[in-house]
Amino acid sequence: MTEKTEVGQIDGKNTIWKMSKYELIPFREPRSPTEATRALNEKYLALLHKALCGESFYFSYTYDITHTMQRLANVDDSFKSLTFVERADERFVWNRYLLSQLEVCPELAGYTLPIVYGVLSITPCSLFGKSFDFILFSRRNQNRVINAEYGDIPLKTVD
Repeated sequence: MTEKTEVGQIDGKNTIWKMSKYELIPFREPRSPTEATRALNEKYLALLHKALCGESFYFSYTYDITHTMQRLANVDDSFKSLTFVERADERFVWNRYLLSQLEVCPELAGYTLPIVYGVLSITPCSLFGKSFDFILFSRRNQNRVINAEYGDIPLKTVD
């Protein structure tokens, strides 16, 4: 992620950010890729760019957006002492594989954050003279896909 945009705040103190720009950095190049390998790489890169340009990836440095507000209001202090990655609801962590590769280096824990895919709206409202923020956050489960013909279909897990 190379740029972020502020979406709003939760509880007036926890800023929620949206990924606005990114850069893909290859970490390993094939020594002498065949033409077929190059074609597949271009196809997969195009799919990845299409997925990432949707502007629907959110994160926070100070608030766990992988859990609902109701859940976070009822957790104990031991849960709150865990890092965001350790306590994240894995169903909504779209960078889970990348984070799992970094878990072997505990000194990097301060540089890792779960990224959530979804739709977020924070709207200031007033009702009967009382001001509040109406927050709607629909998180997409990374273990499920939407198929227009068949509806919500769970992905099969391969071990």
